[in-house]
Amino acid sequence: MILDYHRTWNTHQGPTPEEGITRDDFVGAWLWLLDRYRSRDTVWGVGIFNEVQLHNDFAYTNDLHRDAIRSIEDSFPGRFYYFAGCPSWGGNCSLMDLADTPTWNRTFIEVHKYRFSGNSVPADWDISIPNTISPDHWFVGETGWKQSEDGDREWAEVFLGYLHQRKIRNVCAWTIAHSGDTDGWWHDDCVTFDHEKA
Repeated sequence: MILDYHRTWNTHQGPTPEEGITRDDFVGAWLWLLDRYRSRDTVWGVGIFNEVQLHNDFAYTNDLHRDAIRSIEDSFPGRFYYFAGCPSWGGNCSLMDLADTPTWNRTFIEVHKYRFSGNSVPADWDISIPNTISPDHWFVGETGWKQSEDGDREWAEVFLGYLHQRKIRNVCAWTIAHSGDTDGWWHDDCVTFDHEKA
C-alpha cells in the first residue's frame, strides 16, 4: 500500500503542501504517520505530495521531495519506497532530478496523464516523461478515461500502448469510486463493476 499526501485542507487541494503550513509541519506530519505504520509490512510506499500545481516549477518540486525523503529516510532507514510527484498537476516530469539521491533505487517519479490535462499526444509524452529516466523508475500514479466522452477511450488505448512501448509497467488507473474526471471502475452504486470500461 502507498500512503499518499493528497491535500492539507479538507476544503480544497492546495498548489503545494505548504499552503498555510510550513515545510517542517508537512514533513512532521509524514514522520508522525509513518511512525504509526512502520511495523505494518503492507505499507511500503510514500507518495510525498499528490500533485504540485505550480506550473513547471522543478526547482521547488525537486527540493520539496529531497527534503521530505531525506527526513523520512533518516527516521526510517531503508524502510519505504518513495513516489515523487511532478509539477503542473503531476503532468510534466521533464526536469525531475532525483537520480543522485541515496534512495534512488527505491524512488519513482510519479506522472499523471489524462486526455483533458494537456500533453495528450506521444510527441509531448516524450518530453514530459523523458527517456533519461529508466522505465523502472516511472510510476503512472493516475490515468483514466470516461466511457461517455468521445475520443477518451481511444486516447487511453494510445497512451497505454505508448507506456507498453516504453516498458513503463507501474500504472494505476483512476479511480475505483466515482470521479468527475474519469467516472470510476465501479458504477455509482460502488458495488457493480463496469465491465464495459475494462
